[in-house]
Amino acid sequence: MVDIFAMEVARKIKDMKVTTDSDLLSELRKTTEISMPQLNNLLLRLEILGLINVSWMDKDRRRIEYREPTAEQVQEETQ
Repeated sequence: MVDIFAMEVARKIKDMKVTTDSDLLSELRKTTEISMPQLNNLLLRLEILGLINVSWMDKDRRRIEYREPTAEQVQEETQ
């Protein structure tokens, strides 16, 4: 189950299109208190749901991009 905060983060990533984990963390910290381990957990859940794609840019940075839902995912949600 995805909570409201996770969906807000997914919307923020959608608005940013492509970002890094550190940029996303600093953006989220403007409005809420969140740590890097909490963000990691949230990113993992969103990636499992297929809402985002996370890949390593280098040793310390990850690239986060929003993925448009496929027709199959939309169909599953409406059922």
